[in-house]
Amino acid sequence: MSEKMNDLPTEASVDVFPKIKVVQYMHGNFGYFNWSEKINRRYCERHGYDYVVSREIPRDDRHVAWHKVPVILKELRDCDYLLFLDADAIFYSQELTIEDELLPLLGNKLILMAQDFRCETIRDTPGHPNSGVILAKVEKVTGEFFECWNQATEIDESSRWTWPPDQLGLWRVVLPKFSDILHVHPDYYMFQGLYGQYIRQGPQKGVHQCTSR
Repeated sequence: MSEKMNDLPTEASVDVFPKIKVVQYMHGNFGYFNWSEKINRRYCERHGYDYVVSREIPRDDRHVAWHKVPVILKELRDCDYLLFLDADAIFYSQELTIEDELLPLLGNKLILMAQDFRCETIRDTPGHPNSGVILAKVEKVTGEFFECWNQATEIDESSRWTWPPDQLGLWRVVLPKFSDILHVHPDYYMFQGLYGQYIRQGPQKGVHQCTSR
């Protein structure tokens, strides 16, 4: 057997040592961008994850929040799992790992999101997925999920600008076709929301609390 063949990952090695990529999209000049990138880059370096920040110019015919979807599609390669974080999401815990905390939550699904809650007193859309933190296992059908999502504005015109735009497209167009590959985790406080114990998301709040320690 050639050396090249020996270098190819086996199915077992992918399971034990998965290649994980963390992706964020930042457009504009919000003050928390620098802190978010600094915290998340340090976390990824510590745990051996690839870290990508996209600053592409978004389309002008729909809300900028939509541009996370083509960014994910572009980066859905050269890895076994992709974790997308909104620009205001940070790894609040620098100790916990994706392998230990998030991969087991996928079960037999391919995509993981948390419920659309910010905290116990702000329950935006119970039972519906929030798109601020997305874990995806890289497979063909996963790409089809995001392709469908990217095209949702052509099917549901109101989702171009109506808040929350990308989530409306997800709920109305994508979920009826792909609900069988998505797990909406009820314990949002682990990896989503203002008080997430692993990944924390919210307007600057998590960043300030983390960096002040």
